[in-house]
Amino acid sequence: MRTRTIFFIAAAWLTIIAVLGVVVVLRGQAWLRALLERPDPACVSQHTLDIKTLTDVVVVELPKENADPVDGDEGCIPPEEGASIAIELHGSSIEAALANFRPPKWQKIPPEEAQAQAERGEEVAAVSGKVGDRIMNVYAFAPPSQPDPVLVVAWFAD
Repeated sequence: MRTRTIFFIAAAWLTIIAVLGVVVVLRGQAWLRALLERPDPACVSQHTLDIKTLTDVVVVELPKENADPVDGDEGCIPPEEGASIAIELHGSSIEAALANFRPPKWQKIPPEEAQAQAERGEEVAAVSGKVGDRIMNVYAFAPPSQPDPVLVVAWFAD
């Protein structure tokens, strides 16, 4: 009888230790991924598709001359922010960059709302439009010291 009681106590302790071990390992993996800034593979897969959609929609509307290649960011390194693209347009202006983003598909974002995304001294204009069932924002930033390039950045608002 005494042996059986000791056995059950030992089994209970081993079960508790095993459960705690599993919790520690699972939490440790998430912590280690965040520490090493390794993105979640599922996030990368989904946001790679988002980058392709952003690129397909935005690039056709931009001036073709003096545009740098598209720089896409999955936004999957913690904290996850979502996919975005950025394109520098050399020798352009904000007005020229956003000239083809016209109603009814695209609507201007109010200047005060757009300015909230800008850094001090930057000139900014932005448009928003529906792509599929999602809202896409396209911002054009001009640094205070021209003739630096205009930076066009786009992301989904969700």
